[in-house]
Amino acid sequence: MGVSSPLNPWMWVWLIAGFAVFFGLSAFRYIRRTLRKREAFRTLAHEMGFGYFVYSSDLTRAGYDLPPSLRPRKNQVDPARLGWRPEVQNILRGEKNGWIILFLETPSQEKDGAMETRALFKNPEVDLPYFELVPLRLFDK
Repeated sequence: MGVSSPLNPWMWVWLIAGFAVFFGLSAFRYIRRTLRKREAFRTLAHEMGFGYFVYSSDLTRAGYDLPPSLRPRKNQVDPARLGWRPEVQNILRGEKNGWIILFLETPSQEKDGAMETRALFKNPEVDLPYFELVPLRLFDK
């Protein structure tokens, strides 16, 4: 006589099916939230008269470039270990009153998976050195 399993075979099927449904619904919610966010960015860009680019590669293909400090140095792995995550995404680019304006999202410096929105301004007629204004965080004080 063999050792019997504490769960009958149908319990294993239901357990595996439950995990599959849970992870499937989680992935569906993540994709749906991402698509809604992109559509909101696309609408905002249209209202502002800006161009919308999902990734920095889309911006480059359109003939524009990012400042040297924001060019991708390497691909990052997202905190959930689900795969590749770009360094720059959801880019709005436009020109107003002689200024070139970029709004974009970058991963947080805190490595918590959150995204930060950055605003970059450039005026070709003004010769300012490159600088960044970075908000103070709790541990910077």
